[in-house]
Amino acid sequence: MSTPAKKRKSTIQIPFSVKTGNVPHWIEKQAYAEAQLAKFKAIRDGGYQNDWSGGEAQWRSWIDQRVETYDYEWRDPEEFVDTFQIIGYGRGRSAAYFELESLTTKMQAVMMMTDMTHLVLNANIFKGVVAGRWIFGKRGQNYGIQFLGE
Repeated sequence: MSTPAKKRKSTIQIPFSVKTGNVPHWIEKQAYAEAQLAKFKAIRDGGYQNDWSGGEAQWRSWIDQRVETYDYEWRDPEEFVDTFQIIGYGRGRSAAYFELESLTTKMQAVMMMTDMTHLVLNANIFKGVVAGRWIFGKRGQNYGIQFLGE
C-alpha cells in the first residue's frame, strides 16, 4: 500500500504551462510574465487592427503564440510519484541541464546538473528510466525537477 505524497512548504511558486502542463526551464519573473500575458490577450481580444504586411491570419497566429508563451498557472510545488526517462540534454544561457519525460503523462521536464548528480548517486536507473518521488524547484532563475527518493 503506497502512502500519499507529502506537501512540502515552499516560498516559491512554479509556472506550469496551461497548454502542455510542462514546467519551463527558464521564464521571466512572475510579474513580467503576467504583464506580458495581459498585454497580448488585450491585443488578441480587443479587436486591434494591425498594419503588419504578413496578413491578418499570420498576425493572429503570432499573437496566439505569444499568449501561449506566457500563459502559466503558478502553483506551490508538491511532491509526486512518477517514472521518468532521460531523453537528452541541453545548455541554456547559464546552466546545463538534462531533459526527462514522464512515461505515464508524457510531461517533459528539465533537471539541473547538480540534481542529476544526486539522482545518479541515489536512484536505481535502468536504461535511462527511473521511478520515484519528485518535486519541482528553482535554482537561480531556472526551474527544474528534483529527485526525492524511491
